[in-house]
Amino acid sequence: NVGVPYLVYVWGRAVFFLVTLIESFISSWIRFTRENEPEKITKYFIYLTNNGRWLAILTFTVEALLVSQRFVKEKRGTYKDNEKQSLSFIYKFSWFLSNTNSTLSVLITVVYWATIYNPESSRLDFGNFSGHLLIAVANVIDVFISDRNWKVLHFWHTLLFASFYLIFSIIYYLAGGTNFKKKKYIYTILNWEKVGQTCGILAGVLVFITLVHLMYYSLYRLRLVLKRRCLSKSQIEEDIIGLQNV
Repeated sequence: NVGVPYLVYVWGRAVFFLVTLIESFISSWIRFTRENEPEKITKYFIYLTNNGRWLAILTFTVEALLVSQRFVKEKRGTYKDNEKQSLSFIYKFSWFLSNTNSTLSVLITVVYWATIYNPESSRLDFGNFSGHLLIAVANVIDVFISDRNWKVLHFWHTLLFASFYLIFSIIYYLAGGTNFKKKKYIYTILNWEKVGQTCGILAGVLVFITLVHLMYYSLYRLRLVLKRRCLSKSQIEEDIIGLQNV
């Protein structure tokens, strides 16, 4: 059954990351205004990191709403076990969002700190950590808190989202779009003036996305093992208490 602590957890997570998005957007707007370049704020969502923010918020909010719905049904005694057997569209959509958000957040974190972060110009502030670290940490921890299943073949969920972003980056380049530094690309690793290099990097990203998804699947299998052991230990303790009461 859904407990109050878990209900607080899912809503707390959704609200927290909504606040981080608002903080990041407002901080960027203030900084660009001070630099006399307020037009830069219109480019806020060209970056994958900030798309990862709204994806995380959507994922966590949909999950919180579904958990709340089940919580209410259980309290009213109207929740049926067969709801677990056939997933409605909204549950499948939530599953898709969770798979995509989880893998994408790790991709953003690793790519940023390994290839984009510059100690001389990058800011180590809350906005940086919230977009390039905290979402990934929250998703990894959630594997051991939630009871969500993971399937190996679901790696294509993140690939689909990444494909849409890839298409956007090409259209943005062809339309003459620039990044915050007025360069003709969003990221140096997505520089379409160097097609061969970019395609090679994207091939590596494809492999990395698959490996990250397999990492989550491995964590899920580990969770099942730990759960079985904990349940077995609990059952043994109950049997001992039962024997003592005979």
